[in-house]
Amino acid sequence: MTKLLESCPNCGGAFEIREIHCRQCGTEIRSHYDPCPFCRLTVEQSNFLELFIQARGNMRTLEQILSVSYPTVRSRIDAIATRLREGRPDAAAMVAAAQANAGASAPVVDSADAT
Repeated sequence: MTKLLESCPNCGGAFEIREIHCRQCGTEIRSHYDPCPFCRLTVEQSNFLELFIQARGNMRTLEQILSVSYPTVRSRIDAIATRLREGRPDAAAMVAAAQANAGASAPVVDSADAT
């Protein structure tokens, strides 16, 4: 699949999607759409995120698959999180709320990590 361009190749400005088209019936819808946050990820970050999901978030599994250290895995996750928050004014509030909720609930332990 071809990755959606993130920015203008001429000036580097942010793109805005203005039209979508149905290949089957030809319907066209024109409006103003921002690309999804995941479209901002690099190909490498998208591939890493896919591995992360396949490993069900298990950091040790990712270390083994990628033959890298825990700090490297953590750094890649942090870079993806930062990239996903870019351009989202509500991102800081979402992170703060999630951290507050995480402190209020019991920790979840993956059975693979319990050994």
